Amino acid sequence: RGMIDCNRMVMSWGRPTFIAEGQTLFSFSIADNQCNCTCRNCRKIAITQKEGYSGLYLQMANKAAIDIQDYFPGMKMSTYFYDHTVPATIRPNEYMILFFCGPECNNHAWGSGECGDNVTVIGASNNCCDTTAKQWGEICNEAGAEMWLYYYPTNYHYNLVACPNIFEIYYDLTYVINECGFTGVFYEGGWSEYTFEHLKAYLASRVLWDPYM
Repeated sequence: RGMIDCNRMVMSWGRPTFIAEGQTLFSFSIADNQCNCTCRNCRKIAITQKEGYSGLYLQMANKAAIDIQDYFPGMKMSTYFYDHTVPATIRPNEYMILFFCGPECNNHAWGSGECGDNVTVIGASNNCCDTTAKQWGEICNEAGAEMWLYYYPTNYHYNLVACPNIFEIYYDLTYVINECGFTGVFYEGGWSEYTFEHLKAYLASRVLWDPYM
C-alpha cells in the first residue's frame, strides 16, 4: 500500500509499471512487428470497415488514453504503428501521440519522388509513405493529437553494409516537420561501430535543434 501511494502504480500488460513524479508521457505500443490479430472481429474492423490495422490498434490506444486520465489527469499516451493505412473513421483523441514508423526507403529522400517504381528488398517504397505521412499529419492536427516520427536512418538487414544516407537525414527530417506537420522525432540509429553512425547522429541532432535551418 505504501509503495503504491508513493509511486502511483498502474497496470501495463498484467505487470506493475511505476509512474515517475512529473511524468507526462506513457507508452502504449504494439510489439516490434506486424503480426496483427486475424480473428473475425479484428479483420472486420481492419479490412471490411477499411480502418486498417493502424485504426484497429488506435481504437484500443484511444480507450487506454481516456482511462488513464482517471488516475493521471493530462497524461499523454504514445503509440507507434507500421501499418500506415489511413482509417476510414477512427481518429486519435487529444491525449494521443502517434509515432509514424518510417521511411520505407533510405536510399532516396522522403518526398522527392525518386523511388519511382522501385521497391526495397522487403517490397517497400517511399511513394505511398509520402502520401500517408501528410494525411496522418492533417488528421492529428485536426484532432488535437500529435504526430511524431519514429525514424530508422540505418540498415538493420545487413549491419556491415553502409547506408549512405547522410544527406537524406537532412531532407527527411525537414520534410516531415515542414511539409507533414510532425511535431517530434525519435531518431534510432544503427550500431555505433559502423558506417559513420556517430557523425549521422550528430548531424541529426543539429537538424532537430533547428529543423528550419
